[in-house]
Amino acid sequence: MFQIGTNWQLWDLSRDFDKAVSGIGLRGYKREEPILLPAEFSHLSPLSVGDIASIYCPTRRDLFLLKKRRLRGSSTWGRIAGPLIEDFCMGLIDEYKNLFDGSSEESYDSIKNLMEDYSNRFITNKQGALKKLKRHSSAPAEDVTNFILVLQYTGRYELAMLGADWFLNGGTSPNNSLLARVPIKHRNVQISPDAKVIGISSPSTPDFLISSLQVVGDIKSGAAFKDFYPLTCAGYAIAYENQYGSGNDMNFGIIYFLETHSRAFATARSYAFVIDDQLRHEFLDRRNEAFEILLQDTGTPPPLASRDQYCIHCKYRNECDKDR
Repeated sequence: MFQIGTNWQLWDLSRDFDKAVSGIGLRGYKREEPILLPAEFSHLSPLSVGDIASIYCPTRRDLFLLKKRRLRGSSTWGRIAGPLIEDFCMGLIDEYKNLFDGSSEESYDSIKNLMEDYSNRFITNKQGALKKLKRHSSAPAEDVTNFILVLQYTGRYELAMLGADWFLNGGTSPNNSLLARVPIKHRNVQISPDAKVIGISSPSTPDFLISSLQVVGDIKSGAAFKDFYPLTCAGYAIAYENQYGSGNDMNFGIIYFLETHSRAFATARSYAFVIDDQLRHEFLDRRNEAFEILLQDTGTPPPLASRDQYCIHCKYRNECDKDR
């Protein structure tokens, strides 16, 4: 995740998208439509950002099964891999944020050695989850050995980016370290909006937050980048602004994405964007649609989605197959 800070120095989004940011009007602290939760949903329990924005099923049958029928779904390869990726990335920041502090000279070989040591300890600590991941493998691309290699390659790249940032910023003192200049909050990040007012549950928990740069972010993984991933950042931005009020805008989102179902090796990539009114409108529309689902009768689920297109990796595939 060090690439996020390094990329930020290169992107200069605050300057390049100043006009887009100044045009944002749908702020979470505004007590007006469409920010406010419609009155017809006010008696319902708030939904998490993930419940609203994770539109893996286009009919939202998955949300219906979770909230109306209280079904948790089956374990899948992706549901196991996701938390492993998050733990790997968070631990990487914890352990190596001060790697380039001027006390020693690092090299490509030393980075490889450090990552081998870190990944070996990670594998030892996560043996149970990795064995479970192997048991749920159902395709050649879901290979645990390749999965670990992708994590290692991503880790090496992240440390190399940390070193590049150290060098490009002079590399003379700990004050030049990346996280000293771009402080990424990545542990126990919690946002506490007024849940009844905007319908977003409290606490809301993005994967990382850089409040000084007006950035909120989420870690995602899967077979391919999904168009709805940025919606999570829109939800967190609205929740953040709702909690902290006027003058505390959250303008940018970053999705840190790691592809997991590829036989080719690729490191994680950062996708940055302005959380503009179009994205915020879409999130709020999806929020209202999600609450509409909660109003449906328990015996009348949304229609089935295309099995081949949407259901292969879904945790509710077996449940929905009962109705096919």
